[in-house]
Amino acid sequence: MKHPVAKMKTEHGTVTFELIPEQAPNTVASFIKLAREGAFDGQRITRIVPGFVIQPCFLLEDERLRGMIDNECSENGHANSLPFERGTVAMGASGNMASGASFFFTLSDTARDRLQGRFPAFGRVTDGFEELDRLEHLDLEEMRLPDQPENVKIFLPKVPEKIVSLTVETWGETYPEPDYLPYEEQQ
Repeated sequence: MKHPVAKMKTEHGTVTFELIPEQAPNTVASFIKLAREGAFDGQRITRIVPGFVIQPCFLLEDERLRGMIDNECSENGHANSLPFERGTVAMGASGNMASGASFFFTLSDTARDRLQGRFPAFGRVTDGFEELDRLEHLDLEEMRLPDQPENVKIFLPKVPEKIVSLTVETWGETYPEPDYLPYEEQQ
């Protein structure tokens, strides 16, 4: 079976990445569902940490992007062994919960030390590293949220950047509806 392929288009380029459902099946199901609904289209790129990550959908303004899922990582008992290296695609997470939408790209192999086993890796970039490099080197400004942990840095592009479209080719394969955690567990 061919892996699904996602394409994230910005106004300046495209990042293509392979989704790897055998590593994080529910994470991939959530990502595909939201991409098919167009939930990522038009979203601002809201977190860039040079040398570490680009997280396009860190500030989730669209209600469709707020569902939480099981954190499919090894520290949470899942057999997810996808290595964190330059170009790994993963979902933001905390403890046993992961976002169903707040994905990020790693910008260096050194991210492995901070991320491996703690976040659900579910894909890898196959083309478009030059677009990630362009985004990484934009003029940025730091932003602070009221409840933001001290160790979390949020740098926004000074000139807004958006995802024009995010599509996924599944090669005719059907993927299940994702299992989102009940609202009470998300509190």
